[in-house]
Amino acid sequence: MNMIPEWFELADCAKPYVDRDLWYSEKPSERKEAVEICKQCPVHELCEEYGSDEKWGIWGGKDRGSDFERARREQAKRAKENQRRANYSARVRDAHRRAQAGDTDPETLHLAAVYERRLERNRQYHRSAAS
Repeated sequence: MNMIPEWFELADCAKPYVDRDLWYSEKPSERKEAVEICKQCPVHELCEEYGSDEKWGIWGGKDRGSDFERARREQAKRAKENQRRANYSARVRDAHRRAQAGDTDPETLHLAAVYERRLERNRQYHRSAAS
């Protein structure tokens, strides 16, 4: 069974004079050249749909490698931000515990007040959700 779609023979990248390695090159200039060829290809829309699940290469003028890398960077950025928030929340909870134990350090008292405001907001939210 042939896995190559019928429309592929109409694709500009399938022409014998075209360097097919451009579509998988690690060089940005070559990848850009492949994208430019795709933009004028008569079947670029079919190709883009066909390669939508690919994580690497140029498909229908879309650079899947850069899409994948961008998604990976965004995921790493979100993870870092979530960790930062978790660390801050842990500091706030710890400061509240220390303030209750009698610590009078100004930063501790400030973070303890943040904790109290968060608790009050939570209580108000749950009261309004229950009614």
